[in-house]
Amino acid sequence: MFRKGVSHNEFAQHMQKKFKKLEEKKGNPLKELAITDAYALKYDQRYEHPLSVLNSCLNHIEHLKKIRFVVNRSVKDDEQIRAGFNQYFLDNSVQKIEVIFDKDFHDRFWFINKKKAFIVGTSLNTIGNKHFFVQDKYFKSKDVEVLLDLCFPNGELREQLNFEKDEGEWKLINIFNRQS
Repeated sequence: MFRKGVSHNEFAQHMQKKFKKLEEKKGNPLKELAITDAYALKYDQRYEHPLSVLNSCLNHIEHLKKIRFVVNRSVKDDEQIRAGFNQYFLDNSVQKIEVIFDKDFHDRFWFINKKKAFIVGTSLNTIGNKHFFVQDKYFKSKDVEVLLDLCFPNGELREQLNFEKDEGEWKLINIFNRQS
């Protein structure tokens, strides 16, 4: 349980320990992280940038190659999204980022390597604004499968942006099913 006013550093340290414990216990390095968080990319000047918070959580994770976000279309400007990645995700191992726009999720699920999942009780863009929790236990495997199918259904066309790190910066490489 985190109390209102928790620092981003305290939250980040907790998440780092959670990831490290899983890596040590399972011998399975974190290679892919997927997050359903409607406002994970929305910056509110009253709080720290959500990508800064996430970047702090991922410090010292050397094998992470891909991040997938399922978010609300709260940020209208693709360039603003890319600028956030350039500001906060240049100096880490991440090589690909997918942004999928879907307004049908309320809860914040975090998926590790498509095998483990847990809930974070607040959005990245308002860490410390209110009391919240991070689920200690992971979902059962069958529940992870159901959640992944909801988040990333095969064949369903949703607006999606794909970014890759190239020559020291993030580049938007694909846009799928652009909504007007």
